[in-house]
Amino acid sequence: MSRAVSFEYSLHRPLPLDLRTGDHNMFTRYKDYPVFSFGWWWRRLALSALILFVVVFSQTFVSWLPYSDPAASALCAFLTMFSYVLAVNIGPGLATLARHRGLSPKFEAATIVVVIITSTILSLWLDEQLRQLCARVMEPFPMATQLLKRLLVPRTIYDYFIAFAYSIVTGGILAIPAYFSEINRSQLIRSMRREQELRLERQQADLRLSVLQAQVEPHFLFNTLASI
Repeated sequence: MSRAVSFEYSLHRPLPLDLRTGDHNMFTRYKDYPVFSFGWWWRRLALSALILFVVVFSQTFVSWLPYSDPAASALCAFLTMFSYVLAVNIGPGLATLARHRGLSPKFEAATIVVVIITSTILSLWLDEQLRQLCARVMEPFPMATQLLKRLLVPRTIYDYFIAFAYSIVTGGILAIPAYFSEINRSQLIRSMRREQELRLERQQADLRLSVLQAQVEPHFLFNTLASI
């Protein structure tokens, strides 16, 4: 009887070597972990936070500093950076929670896709709240009036479309193909291992048959000679 082939990998450990897509450096090490696993998510979160700190925080801080004091500028820069961090990571974070629920494969895949797409609405709402909070931080500074007007201008449909597209692209939509690729590779490896096991079983059966034939043929020859 053939044994069932199992190729299960843990969401809490790095991917097996034959499931990885290549060698990764310190900035892409998160790809060594299953997509939408906690190891993958927090490493991706740390990388995006580092990049956004360098790009967004510093730029926003420098922009506000001439119009306010350093503390208010730093707080507003942090809120701006935080809104970007949420846009990039809230969808993958919710998808990670969904994958760790142990759902059936089809329901898990559908849940992850829906969570990634719908989480962009939540990230847009949070971004709007953080914009309002930043505006309140800057209210005591008269010189910040021009920046406040620009910050509080109601968004147009085009603005929301751009923000929605940004949240979709950076918020985990590009991880979905990687997730399905990982699932497909695991199924391929499982199939290959199954074929190898069947081939090994056939070889073992052929070997046992050869041994039996080697045992039977001397007796058959001896009985034939004895009957003559």
